[in-house]
Amino acid sequence: MNKFNLTFWGEILPGKDPQQVKLRFAKLFGIDDPERVDHFFSGETITLRRNLDRKVAGEYFHKLHKLGVTAELVKVEPTPETPPTPAVDHKIDDDESQWETARRQAELDSLNRRTQEQKKKADEQARQRAAEEESKKARRAAKEALLKKQQAEKSERKAEEAERKRIAAAEAKRLREEEAVQRKAQAEKEQLRKAEEAERKRIAAAEAKRLREEEAVQRKAQAEKVKQRKAEETERKRVAAAETKRLREEEAVQRKAQAEKVKQRKAEEDERKRVAAAETKRLREEEAARLKALAQKEKQRKAEEAERKREEEAALRKAKAAKEKQRKAEETATKKAAAEKVKREKAEAITRRKTEEAEEKRRLAEEQALTKAAKEVERKQQQAEAARLAAEKAELDKQKAEEIARQKTERVAKERRRRDIEREEKAAQDALEREHLEQAKRKASEAEEKARTQQQQQRLRDQKEVEERERELEEKAIERGAKALSGAAHLKTTQAKVKSKLELPRKSTAYHSGTGKHQAGEPNLYQLKAFRNRAQVRGRPAIAREKTRKGLFVGAAALAVLLLLLGRFASLTAQTIVSGPAGVAASKQGELLIIAGDYLLIHDRAGVASKSIAANKLGLKNLSAPVSYTPSGKVLLQASSKNETDNNVILWLCDLTQESCASLGTENPATTLNSLRVHDLNGDLFIADGSAGKLLKLSANGALKSAVDRPLPDKPVLRLDSGLLFINSKQGPAISVLRYEDTAFGQQLDEILLLPPPALEREHTRVWDFASNGNHWWVTLFNPDNGDSALYLFDRDWSYVRQLSRDEMNLAGQLVNWGRKILLFSQQQSGVLRYGEAGAEEAIFHSPLLEDIINERASKRQLTALAWYSFIVLLLTIAIGGFAYAYFYSVRALVYKSRPARGADPLDDIADQIHWVKAASTRSGQLRHASIACVILALAVLVTLMGLGVSAVQLLAAMIALIGPFAGLQLILRSEPEHLGLSNEQLVLVDHRQLYHLASGPRIHYRGPFVIIDDVVIFTGTVLLPTLDRSQLDSLARPLIRAGIRVDRKTVLIKLIESHHPVARATQVAALSLLTGMILVVLEQLPW
Repeated sequence: MNKFNLTFWGEILPGKDPQQVKLRFAKLFGIDDPERVDHFFSGETITLRRNLDRKVAGEYFHKLHKLGVTAELVKVEPTPETPPTPAVDHKIDDDESQWETARRQAELDSLNRRTQEQKKKADEQARQRAAEEESKKARRAAKEALLKKQQAEKSERKAEEAERKRIAAAEAKRLREEEAVQRKAQAEKEQLRKAEEAERKRIAAAEAKRLREEEAVQRKAQAEKVKQRKAEETERKRVAAAETKRLREEEAVQRKAQAEKVKQRKAEEDERKRVAAAETKRLREEEAARLKALAQKEKQRKAEEAERKREEEAALRKAKAAKEKQRKAEETATKKAAAEKVKREKAEAITRRKTEEAEEKRRLAEEQALTKAAKEVERKQQQAEAARLAAEKAELDKQKAEEIARQKTERVAKERRRRDIEREEKAAQDALEREHLEQAKRKASEAEEKARTQQQQQRLRDQKEVEERERELEEKAIERGAKALSGAAHLKTTQAKVKSKLELPRKSTAYHSGTGKHQAGEPNLYQLKAFRNRAQVRGRPAIAREKTRKGLFVGAAALAVLLLLLGRFASLTAQTIVSGPAGVAASKQGELLIIAGDYLLIHDRAGVASKSIAANKLGLKNLSAPVSYTPSGKVLLQASSKNETDNNVILWLCDLTQESCASLGTENPATTLNSLRVHDLNGDLFIADGSAGKLLKLSANGALKSAVDRPLPDKPVLRLDSGLLFINSKQGPAISVLRYEDTAFGQQLDEILLLPPPALEREHTRVWDFASNGNHWWVTLFNPDNGDSALYLFDRDWSYVRQLSRDEMNLAGQLVNWGRKILLFSQQQSGVLRYGEAGAEEAIFHSPLLEDIINERASKRQLTALAWYSFIVLLLTIAIGGFAYAYFYSVRALVYKSRPARGADPLDDIADQIHWVKAASTRSGQLRHASIACVILALAVLVTLMGLGVSAVQLLAAMIALIGPFAGLQLILRSEPEHLGLSNEQLVLVDHRQLYHLASGPRIHYRGPFVIIDDVVIFTGTVLLPTLDRSQLDSLARPLIRAGIRVDRKTVLIKLIESHHPVARATQVAALSLLTGMILVVLEQLPW
């Protein structure tokens, strides 16, 4: 029987994955060591199996071919026994017997050998015929089994196809029925929706009609209320006038009665004082008489005592020693009695005096109690009157509040009904949409499940068919291999000697034989992939043109929408920016009024916010200064009517307690009202029109009383003081003094020149504003050239006192009298400066209502600006991105259309002829040093910026921008190395993807450090970023590179981006980080 050796030299069939082939090879032969597996694929010829019979050898050959490698079967011929060679002497004798014997023996041996060979061949042929018969029988059995199996599968497929058709027909019928049911339900729902829509429209029409009727009724009722209110107001004024007259008369009577009471009380007091004086005199006289009588009695007693003493002494002298003791005792008793008597008399006098003083105090207390009672009765009467007036006012306020609350409740109810109807409609529409969506999802899910089931069944069937075909092909291959081996007389014979390396190389190259040495800069040739000119590569120009059209469409659409949005943005009316009070006015009662946007903010005399009134509640809009109080407590201000569209600003007279306004009349010829003053007594209005150069005097109802033409400054200021009209001069730092009588209106009496020394130094030559309060004048002077200003204090005679501090306000501001204080405010500052009567600086006045409005307006403005800027930036980005995308792909189409690609030739035949340029030895070190330098530079820049005190956003932007170069260097450092080789005037390029190409002449493109062959691009390096050895590159490769074509930058850019080159990716990362940092800085600077 023939034997075969199975040899292998590591060649892998084209199109097979080397790693997968190696894994399957190791599994087939039970090899666990990866180094042994690599040794089998090193290119050396290795005998895998020896002395295999024909069938086993064919099976191994087929398995290896299926595995993806090329193997070879070598037939082993049996070695015949060599007969002993007879010894032959160099000296040949002529002995014919010996020669004949040797010849016969040789012929016999040859005959025996041929007989044995014929016998072996006959036995071999018999075995082959038997094996063929068995193989034919097995093949016939296999074919019959295969036919039966195919018939069974065919019948099964037919049954499955019939079942599938039946299921599909049933499913189609079910879907048609469901669709009919759904259409019917949809029609019913549509009819129901139309009915509901009609009912809703009917209800809405009825509701609108009812609302119109209610609104008409309300307007009528409102008109009647207004009419009634006017009548009530007239009646109230009449009653108030009558009541005022009555009160005045009563007050006069009370004053007269009070005066009579005072007179009577004074007379009574005088009489009481006279009586008290007479009584005091009488008491004093009685006390003097009593004291005189006591003195006389004491004198008489003393005289009697002296007489008695004399008598006693005489008696004593007569009695002497006998009565001395008794006399002394009696004398002692007498002295004691006298002392007690004197003491008793003094106590009686003190008691009598205290009694008189108590009586006097009681009388005085009674008088004081009577006076206090009279004052208490008077105070209670005044309190009762005030309580009555307050109750009447509270009742009116309550009625007004109830009316407002009722109207508000009605509006809220209407709005709630409208919202409920809209909510119900939206809920119904949402429910319908959800139902449709659920039906669509359910249908899609069923269809997807059905398709998935069909795909799975089809996949199983295809897999089954593939397995059958593979099995059939394997059997056919085994059969063909066996046939080929059975008649393979041309196979090379070899010795059956065992060798680890057969000298049967497939090719005669050092690369395949494994004898070549690895060069510096040489890539792993087993990992290289050749560039292929596939259909996808050839179709790139068409794809690029299609993407160019899409980019142009997207960019044009975004640009059109952007232009529409910009037009709309430009046509929007800018919202009024509120950063401070637009106007401030103070009433005589100390009430402070501030205009802020479209709101009137009311504060009490202590500066506490009490009320905020919106302009639309007064029927107004576009509130503006000047603003002033009238003697009756009403407010004069400029505004336009809420119902008019021309925004014509006129003068309005508003009653803030009633929240109603009326225009002051049409006789006001002023076009621009720069300054307004109201006479405190008669209510006359004084108006300065700076644009027309007119001074006007109007009556309290707006009728023109007098007018005069006069040169006025751009911002005239009017003040009334001491019966004169003061106005700032147009010519210099002066204030003109005018008359304001009707017959002499506008006649100038004097002009006050203001020349304080600080103003002369700072060239303050114009008067911005001025005001008087108490014994001083406050004047703001400014420089018209540079806008510099300062606040100065003068006395009543206009003598300079001093310059006032105004550090908290940079602008000139406007002055307002508030009681005994002066306020200085500006539209650009929320705080109002406050000065005392003598110019002392006090705490800054802040209005909480004004702060809330400023914050609310700023928040709304920021949100609106953010929304608009976001849309504009987004559309601008889309437009720029679309056009950039279109430009990029247009250049890409041009590049690939003008330079068609060509596939790379294999490197097998020239692998040992390629001379590779070695890599630069300093590449990794220089890249690391460059990365460290970037980090140090970034830290230095960040520390410098922090020292300069930049914002957190700018610091973050700088950090992001500085991270980009470092990240780019890391990408280049961690990328796969690139290789460049030379072979017979051809240049071999291997890029970072291990994709290679080779070419020469015009097919080589270059630009700067980049070398290109079709889609393979390598970076040869620069001084700062070395890649390949500079000396070898210049001496060996540069001539071949220069023989190519120097292309433009666009081509290099397209090729770099197409190949995802590390340099391109590093540049993109750095540019993206820089762009992100710039966007952050720009976003911070936007007026949010």
